[in-house]
Amino acid sequence: MRQPKNSSGFTLIELMVTLAVAIIVIAVAVPSFRSTTHSTRMTAQVNSFSSFLMLARAEAVKRQRNITVASVTGDASNEWGGGVQMRDAEDVIATLDAFNGNITMDNDAGTTTITFIPRGYASPAVAGNFNVCETSSNEDGRQFMVTATGKVVLINRNFSCP
Repeated sequence: MRQPKNSSGFTLIELMVTLAVAIIVIAVAVPSFRSTTHSTRMTAQVNSFSSFLMLARAEAVKRQRNITVASVTGDASNEWGGGVQMRDAEDVIATLDAFNGNITMDNDAGTTTITFIPRGYASPAVAGNFNVCETSSNEDGRQFMVTATGKVVLINRNFSCP
């Protein structure tokens, strides 16, 4: 009587089926991952700018003097994305570097400065909405505004970039 031979490992057919399933899963996951990466990058830039504005507002209250946040570049299509400075009447207090990659931020009304007064309010009220877009993709951008009280409010998470 013959004893059955112990087999170990995969057959070629099992290996091919496993690879086919893996390729299908990867093909479905990659576009979703790209969209997630895009969304995370946009959110990070908006949060970075928002934090910078909150710091400027806190400095105005702490120092009891006007603090101005100003765009470093004057490019009309990327008014705020090229870098930002926070300064008082005498010195530059802090700088926010230019946005990474192909992300741009402009203002509908062409505003290039925001001044916070010692009470923490934005003066005068900031006109227009800020639009954050990525130029290398067709994905949606972010749109937010700065209220007269100095608060950053997200208006549209799915803003259609031009």
